[in-house]
Amino acid sequence: MICKQVDTFFDNARFIVEITLSNNETIYLDDGRDGVQPSSAWLRLKQYCETNKLRIRDVIAICDKGKIPLIENAEDKRLFAIGRVSWFNGISIDMFNLGVVEGDTIKVASYAKYPFGLVEVTFRPTQGNEWLII
Repeated sequence: MICKQVDTFFDNARFIVEITLSNNETIYLDDGRDGVQPSSAWLRLKQYCETNKLRIRDVIAICDKGKIPLIENAEDKRLFAIGRVSWFNGISIDMFNLGVVEGDTIKVASYAKYPFGLVEVTFRPTQGNEWLII
């Protein structure tokens, strides 16, 4: 089951990740929703895309500052996502990290609502493609 609309599950979310697919469907990542397996919304989205032969086109973060593009026009790229909650002096920081593999380059967009905002990093591995797991 994938989430196709914002509902009460997102009431206390610091930010919402919105994904547009190649068929123009809009999906929202709802990790940890009760009664839904797998718990990872990214894994459910992967299954949905594989079953329906769809690709991710755009990914944005929605927060109190509006919509922040993380990845745009990604239909022909390989994507990966990593979610993380960090603890600093008792304060939790929700983060969403999304990467695009383009040839021998990896671009990572990390979004944390507070205090960091959007951070983008691009790097090239120095040892060929050994880092890539397909």
